[in-house]
Amino acid sequence: MGDLVGTFLDWLPLIALGAYVVFLMRPVNVASFFIGRALRKDKDEKAIAIAIRYTRIRPHDPRGWLMWVWLVERQEVRWGSEGILRQGFELNPESLQLGLDLAKELSRKDKAGEAYELLEGIRERHPRAPGPIIEMARLAGMAGNKVDLRRLIADARELIDPKKHSSEAVDIAYLLLLLREDGAAEEILRSVEKDSYEPAPHLFLALLTEQTNLVEARRHLATARYYWQGPRTDLAEWFEESREFVQSR
Repeated sequence: MGDLVGTFLDWLPLIALGAYVVFLMRPVNVASFFIGRALRKDKDEKAIAIAIRYTRIRPHDPRGWLMWVWLVERQEVRWGSEGILRQGFELNPESLQLGLDLAKELSRKDKAGEAYELLEGIRERHPRAPGPIIEMARLAGMAGNKVDLRRLIADARELIDPKKHSSEAVDIAYLLLLLREDGAAEEILRSVEKDSYEPAPHLFLALLTEQTNLVEARRHLATARYYWQGPRTDLAEWFEESREFVQSR
């Protein structure tokens, strides 16, 4: 038995190396590896070139297009995102994420009608996905259409389990705040706060409780700070913008 264990330990480094090689042999992992290496050396243009090459080699893999868009937006060059997303989604019409990202980009460019039509098609292809409905609700809210906003929020809530869809639950809570339904928004946020490692639910709970329970509000704000990944100044700015939104409804 001892000899067997010893032999296994002798071979363990080679086994680990073999597993790593198999991992790298997957094209998307190879691309991700070299993109990461380029970014660590501040060679953003090289990273983008790798992503572009991957989309040429594997045009029907949505991950390549998503990597390319992420790298472009990382440089704050948003003018290129729409074209990349359009081309990627045209080649991968079943990709939920590409479709949602394209719809968001269109809405940012005041193309709400086209975005809404796109989301209706995505919803038909992915009837159990809450994402398209939430984005449609967001567009309805931006247009001041409270009837459609309420209907779409109800449709989305039927599809989510707050413990499994914490990000979507926070999005719905935000939309409920647009309707001034603070109690319903707070209920959703409380259902996800214990299972979420994102700052958003805690930040909004801090805003909703700061007038009634300052101790609790401070606790939520401290939790949001704990989960925040960026500079504290950005969190403070986000908090103030969110407070203005809540107060200006």
